[in-house]
Formats: sequence, C-alpha cells, structure tokens
Amino acid sequence: CPFLSYFPAMVLPPGKTLTVEVDQGVVDAILTEDGQCSILLEPGDRISVGISKQRFLLAEPFGSSFFSKLKTKGFIKES
Repeated sequence: CPFLSYFPAMVLPPGKTLTVEVDQGVVDAILTEDGQCSILLEPGDRISVGISKQRFLLAEPFGSSFFSKLKTKGFIKES
C-alpha cells in the first residue's frame, strides 16, 4: 500500500514491463499485491509486471478518489 510503505507508488509508461529478481542471500522478500495476500519469495525468484491484455473498469465512489488520496499524501505532484 503506498500509504503505509517507504516506497512511493510507481507509474510505468504504457507498454513497458518492470522485472524484479530476488538476489541470492536475501532472506526476507515478500510480494504483496494490492495489500492482499502475501507470498514469500526466495532467492532467484523473478516478478514481472506489465500492461494487462484485458481491460477493466475503475469505479470511483462519489466524493472519494484514489488519485486525490495519492495527491494528499504527496505521492502525486501537480504540474
């Protein structure tokens, strides 16, 4: 969750893939997707994240916006 971690949210350019590999000797690597179930990773494990081939609808509750929360927390800066 970008609100609880030391790392800001990342926005990747369309069509790009981010790949992360757990180095040898690392003992505490955990993958958490969208704040849900955690998966213990082992040295040599590789995670790739990219654009989905399927579309989805992002619903926004009235009076609340995920992006406005990111702005309030300082993760997104107005240009």
